[in-house]
Amino acid sequence: MKFWDSFTVFQKLMVILLSSTLVLVSAMLVLARWSYEQGFFDYTNALEQTRLQRLEPKLISLYEEHGSDVYAMPKDKVANIISRFPGRPANAKGPLPPDRARILPGQRAKPPTALFDLNGDFLAGSEQLINPERQFVTVDVKYHGEVIARLSSIPSRHFNSPLETQVSKQQWERSLLFGILSIAAAALLSFFASLVILKPIRRVMSTIGSISKGDYNVRLNETSKDELGELMRDVDYLAYTLHSTQWSRKQWLANISHDMRTPLTVLTGEIQSIKDGIRSFDLERLCSIEQEVNHLRKFTEDIYELSLSDIGGLRYEFKPLDLLEIVSEAVDALRLKAEKSGLTLSLVGKPVIISGDRSRLLQLCKNILTNSVDYTQSPGLVEVSVYWNQDKAVLSISDSAPSVPKGNCRHLFDPLYREDSSRNRVKKGGGLGLAICKNIVDAHKGTIVAKPSQYDGLEIIVELPKS
Repeated sequence: MKFWDSFTVFQKLMVILLSSTLVLVSAMLVLARWSYEQGFFDYTNALEQTRLQRLEPKLISLYEEHGSDVYAMPKDKVANIISRFPGRPANAKGPLPPDRARILPGQRAKPPTALFDLNGDFLAGSEQLINPERQFVTVDVKYHGEVIARLSSIPSRHFNSPLETQVSKQQWERSLLFGILSIAAAALLSFFASLVILKPIRRVMSTIGSISKGDYNVRLNETSKDELGELMRDVDYLAYTLHSTQWSRKQWLANISHDMRTPLTVLTGEIQSIKDGIRSFDLERLCSIEQEVNHLRKFTEDIYELSLSDIGGLRYEFKPLDLLEIVSEAVDALRLKAEKSGLTLSLVGKPVIISGDRSRLLQLCKNILTNSVDYTQSPGLVEVSVYWNQDKAVLSISDSAPSVPKGNCRHLFDPLYREDSSRNRVKKGGGLGLAICKNIVDAHKGTIVAKPSQYDGLEIIVELPKS
C-alpha cells in the first residue's frame, strides 16, 4: 500500500484505466480466439455431415442389391464407398491407398468414417470409431423414410491442413494487432480522460490553497451537476462562509469597541467635570454615572453569555413544560413597559407541552419581546401566538412598523448587528439579545427566522421540536 500511496492521482487513474483496458482486451482476445475456433470446427463438422449425406445414395443402392438387409451388405464394398471422396470419378475402383490420398494443397483429410446398425454395433469402415464414449458426427441412412443404419465420423477438434493452420495463425496475429492498437488507443484516451477528470480537482486544490492563505474572495463558479461540481460549490460556500465570518468578526470587534467607548466616554466626561468643579457631585451625577456603569455591566454580561452559548458552556436542564405558560410569564413581565411605550401587547394560544429548559426559554421570550417593544413605534401593537404546526411547537411574535428589509432579516441574529433604518431609533442595547436567542433555539434543536410581518413590522418565528 505504501508503494501505491506514493503515486499521484494522475498516475493512479492511468494505472486503473490501463489495467481495466488490458484485462478487457485480453478477455476479448481469448473469447474471440475461442469463438473463432469453435465456429470453424462447427463449420467443418457441418461440411462433414454434408459429406456423409452424399454417401447415403450409394449405400442405399448397395442395400437394395443385397435384399434390403443391412447385415448382408459386403463389408469391403461398404468400406470402399465410405473411403471414396464425394465427386471422385465414377470409373475409379477400390479404396485409395494411404500414400495416394488425393488431398489438394490446403484441403482437409477425410476423417475416419464407419457404418453402424441401429443398435450401435459396428458394421464396416474405420475401426477407430469403435469407442462408445466418443462423440461422432452422425447421419441416419434412410430407406423409404425408415432408418436402416447410421454413418459416423470423428468430428474436428484441431486444425489438420497447412492452410487451416496458416489461416488460424493469421487470425491470431490480426487479433493481437487489434489488441495492441486497442491498448495504445486506450492509453491515449486514459491520458486525456485523466487530465479532464483532474482539471476540476486541481482547481479545487488551487482554491483551497488560496483560502488557506486568507484569500476568501476566490470562487470556482462551477455549474456542472456531478459530484465534482457539488464539491466545488461546497468549496465556494466555504469561502463565502469564511469571508462572512471574518467580516462579522471585524465588525463585532469594531462594534464592541464602539459600544464600550460610548459609556466610557460619558463616564470620563462626568468624572472630569466633577474634578474640574464644573459640576457638583450630587445625587443626579451619581445616578448618571450609575446608569452608564449598569449599561457597561449589562453589555459585558451579554458578551460573556453569548460567548458561553457559542462554545456550549451554558447549562440546560430539559424537562417537560408548557411553552404557553412561559410565554405568558414573559408577556406579563413586559406588559407595563409596552403600555408606557404606547403599545398594545396581546397573547393568543393553547397549551403546548415540549421538552426544554425553562430559564433559557424564558430568557428567549423576554429577549424577543424586549426587542419588539423597544423598536416598535407608538402607537403600535405586538402580537404573540403559540400553537402547534404538525409535530413542532411554534412561537410567533409580530409587531407593527417600522420593519426590516427582507434581505436583511437573516442578519438580525448576528452579534452586534443593528439595522440602519428607523428601527435603530433606540440607541441603548448591545445588539446581542437576538444572537443569544439563536443559540438558545439551536440548543433546543429548533429554528428561528425573521421576516416582515403583516402589520408592516417584523415577525420572529421560533419552531421547537416536541421532544
